[in-house]
Amino acid sequence: MTHQIIPRALPRLLCSLILPLALGTLSTSAWAEEPLSDADKAKAEKLFKTQLCMSCHKTDKKLVGPGFAEVAAKYGDDPKAVDTISEHITKGGKGRWGKMAMPPQPQVQPDDVKLLARWIMSMKK
Repeated sequence: MTHQIIPRALPRLLCSLILPLALGTLSTSAWAEEPLSDADKAKAEKLFKTQLCMSCHKTDKKLVGPGFAEVAAKYGDDPKAVDTISEHITKGGKGRWGKMAMPPQPQVQPDDVKLLARWIMSMKK
């Protein structure tokens, strides 16, 4: 009896995989998430100011560290961009953008770090 179930289920399984690809609704990018809501954008901008990101970064050009649009352009094709940027925020680093080190920001909550990383990536042109 099971030999009859498999052939009947197979077309449904294939359709559930092929149809979204054909319609372009199955994302291939790991960071391609829902666009940021206005509330998320406002929260990210507030974090940008209150967590002192703006001491070293601007959104559109280099200050001490790179501008966020430049960061988004650099990681734009990386499917792990949000995770990579999140790690850089949390752990800091040196040598990615020159000699100046970025200090780690462990005080920023993980959900806020991810929101900031998504906000940065939303600046990709």
